[in-house]
Amino acid sequence: MWGTWSSSPHSSIDARPLVRLSLALNFAWGGLEVRSYHLVNIALHCGCGLLLYGLLRLSTERATAAFFVPLLWLVHPLNSECVNYIVVRTESLMVLFYLATLCCAARGWAVAAVCCSLLGMACKESMVSISLVVLLYDRTFVALSLGAALRRRPILYIGLGATWIPLAVLIFQGGRGDSAGFAREVGVWQYALNIDYGYQLEMRWVAVWPEALFVLVLLCMAMWSWLHCRQVGFAALLFFIALAPTSSIVPILTEVGAGRRMYLPLAALMSLGGMGGDYLLQRLRCGWRWSVGAVLVIVLVLASVTM
Repeated sequence: MWGTWSSSPHSSIDARPLVRLSLALNFAWGGLEVRSYHLVNIALHCGCGLLLYGLLRLSTERATAAFFVPLLWLVHPLNSECVNYIVVRTESLMVLFYLATLCCAARGWAVAAVCCSLLGMACKESMVSISLVVLLYDRTFVALSLGAALRRRPILYIGLGATWIPLAVLIFQGGRGDSAGFAREVGVWQYALNIDYGYQLEMRWVAVWPEALFVLVLLCMAMWSWLHCRQVGFAALLFFIALAPTSSIVPILTEVGAGRRMYLPLAALMSLGGMGGDYLLQRLRCGWRWSVGAVLVIVLVLASVTM
């Protein structure tokens, strides 16, 4: 089965050997019976939720928000594709190692962080942004400046940067050149402006300036918030950084838009919402019963929509 997949055309697991290995093990375990594949996908999804909880506990003193944010994220309907669509474990497996890298870096475990980054590179190309996010995390929660963060743990950043090398080798040897990349008929600018399916349209700035202005304002707000409230700003910038590679930078011809690309960015948005909701409930002097009740209602609504 490994050999069959490795030679299959237009494969979504090209240059993603760890995902290919997980599917091969699934096949060895249960053949083409889908239950085992879904069980693995559910386990990966729950693992991501646990790592998100751990990262929030390391990053914020709001213990209530740190518990409820992963719970709401786990049952959100936008994440259903990453569980139901078997091969989309490319996304959940990559995010598992993305969050693990951040947790290890936050703990000061440099070697473990580099190893997790390397494993993530073997899952999906979107892992490429992890070095920037770790640096941003250090600047937000630990160091007084970007330079101080780099000087504080140079081995960590050298190791994280080195994990780009195997990623480049994987892309060069078996990348998805037929469906994604810069050397295609659709340029970066056109891809960034067009999120419609079907024939590619000749897009110009004047045609989409209201939408582009709206996104630019949101990005400026994220940068401003990072300067004035770093916890909020980190989550806001993580949303843009995690979404940028597949939504705005690298043209993907076969699938211009896909809900699964919001898997990690949604965690950032839910963190923003959780911190804001927790702050609001504290200002309103609501007891814990009101907080738990409100969250449970939201969980039931999201879970029912997901079902």
